[in-house]
Amino acid sequence: MERITVFTPTYNRRKSLPRVFESLKRQTFRDFIWIIVDDGSTDGSEKICDNYARIDDRINVIHKENGGLVSAWTMGIKNSKSE
Repeated sequence: MERITVFTPTYNRRKSLPRVFESLKRQTFRDFIWIIVDDGSTDGSEKICDNYARIDDRINVIHKENGGLVSAWTMGIKNSKSE
């Protein structure tokens, strides 16, 4: 089966990020890359994302200046190595 990429744009989601991470960690399908695009968070979300990336090598975090959802998705797509 081909590796897939999961994109998660995030902006100031400190309270909900741990639940998202735990949900993805519990998935039985393991062959995926997870790209999190931090869209300029200011509430500590960026540090939570970096901590999870240190724990799981499938997680890649991209930090960018706040530009909105579309720019975060575009950044994630540009950094994907999947089809």
